[in-house]
Amino acid sequence: MRVIPISAMIFVLCAFGLLKYKDVKAAPPQAPIDSTIKSCRDLAVAQSHLDAAFHTVTKGYETIPGQKEPVAALQGVETPEKVQEFMEWYANGGHDELFVLGQMCQTEIMVKSGKQAWTEAAYLIAMENSRNAEFFADKLMKRCMGKSLYK
Repeated sequence: MRVIPISAMIFVLCAFGLLKYKDVKAAPPQAPIDSTIKSCRDLAVAQSHLDAAFHTVTKGYETIPGQKEPVAALQGVETPEKVQEFMEWYANGGHDELFVLGQMCQTEIMVKSGKQAWTEAAYLIAMENSRNAEFFADKLMKRCMGKSLYK
């Protein structure tokens, strides 16, 4: 039996439009990701490639009727040089690095903190990996076909 890596499955889902980058929310890195574990710290460094290439900024605040506090209007911002660095890194083994470090981090969390912490960490790591895969797929499609995954 052949095992298909999760990153390959995510890429296929992204390519066929079943998973949308805008629907994948970046999880806060604190909660179940234990920063005292070396592989988890290494994973955070690897994930920072995308954060450097694409980040969100607060464009302003919108008032919604019936809500006490105004809601932040967020806008995605790309840094072209960092996007290029991300594309090269991801294509040249970055996706494998994310997968391996994610697996190591999850395993060490399981040993240290148990199944519940492992489950939460696994979810956050999978979401972050899908976010990276979809960003890469979108940029690659734009370069090769002139189309975005989203429009």
